[in-house]
Amino acid sequence: MINFSLGAIAQYRERRDPLVKAANRAIDNNFIVVAAVGNSGPMRNTILSPATSRYVISVGALDDGRTVETNDDSIAEFSSRGPTLDRVRKPDLIAPGVNIMSLSNKNLTSYTTLSGTSMSAPMVSGAAALLLNENPNYTHYDIKRKLLNACTKIKASSIEQGAGILDISRIFL
Repeated sequence: MINFSLGAIAQYRERRDPLVKAANRAIDNNFIVVAAVGNSGPMRNTILSPATSRYVISVGALDDGRTVETNDDSIAEFSSRGPTLDRVRKPDLIAPGVNIMSLSNKNLTSYTTLSGTSMSAPMVSGAAALLLNENPNYTHYDIKRKLLNACTKIKASSIEQGAGILDISRIFL
């Protein structure tokens, strides 16, 4: 499993992009690859590489309004939007990415609150790990299909949300 909670401005089309090539090669070598789309929103065409790969599982950020209900959910203002230079519709899906409690990099014994697609991508990586635990023979493409099928749409365009919000309770259906 590889989680890219990083990215670079997509300067090249998919075939020539070095990060995309590396991510695609990892997929060819039986790795599951998840990538944050970046924090360059709300403008269109701002997906970062390697999330621009049509094969990588690309993740945008959801602002869940700190509630369980989805009727107040929206795409985080900062979350990058598609499509890519090759007109691939991205992100593939979204996950919470605003005010996420995480480990602190300043004090190794405490936590901090962070926002960004780099917080959303690990949530999807965790769901992918649960699927691999269920069936170690799943390929990257099996995992991607199962994750996308477990999403719920919100009131946003497909270039903002992809398949929608990942609903972990639906991944084993």
